Amino acid sequence: MTKTADHAIVLSYRSTKESMSRCEAWAAFHRKEALLPLIALGTINGVLLGVGLYQRLGLPLWLTLLLGILLGNIGWQLLNFVLRGTMIRARLASSGGVRKLESVLSRDGLTEHRPEGITSYPWNLLSDFQFPEGDIFMRCGMEGLYIPREAFETNAEAERIYAMLIALHASNGERWSEFAPALRDR
Repeated sequence: MTKTADHAIVLSYRSTKESMSRCEAWAAFHRKEALLPLIALGTINGVLLGVGLYQRLGLPLWLTLLLGILLGNIGWQLLNFVLRGTMIRARLASSGGVRKLESVLSRDGLTEHRPEGITSYPWNLLSDFQFPEGDIFMRCGMEGLYIPREAFETNAEAERIYAMLIALHASNGERWSEFAPALRDR
């Protein structure tokens, strides 16, 4: 649900296992800064595994290296998903299966109200905005942030908020008055 206050636009929503899993999976496969280290670790481990297989099985080196790299990358991706799943379960367990969240947009930036605390992100530190299938993704440094599609009543509202985020980021919040009607009437 979206509401406009005098100084902020507040998105109140509930985050479920489905929305968290969908958003974490998207981030795992579409954020190169998260994916590339896993591929690098998988490849390094795979080469070591491949050399070990070559020495033990006597198969051609190219085959054992290929097999090792494949198994190493699959192993690291599985570990990644197990850790992400554990994190999701831990977050949901502490909140009874549904997390009540708020994303607050203001002239100063985006503020996330989560059960574990409140964190503010200035517009100039946010980057890499994405809008896959109604979910909104962005980054602040290495931290990935998302607002799931369930936060919006319609896809048109999600598109409007996404455009607003882009404009406020580009202007470092200077265009705030365009998006806060209550402020213009004062």
